[in-house]
Amino acid sequence: MTDEKVGGCVSQHHKGDEFEIIELSLRVLVYRDEDENGKWAALALEMDLRGYGDDPDAALNELREAVEAQVSFALFNNDPSMINFPAEKKYFEVFDKVHSKSISAIIFGDMAPANASGPPDYYARSLKIPDPHVIAAMKAGDCWAHA
Repeated sequence: MTDEKVGGCVSQHHKGDEFEIIELSLRVLVYRDEDENGKWAALALEMDLRGYGDDPDAALNELREAVEAQVSFALFNNDPSMINFPAEKKYFEVFDKVHSKSISAIIFGDMAPANASGPPDYYARSLKIPDPHVIAAMKAGDCWAHA
């Protein structure tokens, strides 16, 4: 068993065949949002939460904080419906197209469309949900944990 410090909390991980830890991720569509003066937006599809920033990484970091806050708030209210709140269907469709193109680009070595002069308009990303031990710490109110 090993100890890992996460956001002020210490968690213990078991190694071996005792149990399997499954990492779950949210699908994230990153895009330029013209409604936000061209800032980058990162949309967590399964939770309909957004983060904004001057670049994709800043938007993803803000989204990570929003997801952690929403998970903590849902736990505080004991309300699972505050977590399972999907974005509009059109965003899932865009994500699926971008994700498929990204896989093909990685496999075939063409990372940018032939006519691209700058960064793509959309990126398919994932955001790991807080680990079970972080969620347990949130439930217990032991600390504010950042996954």
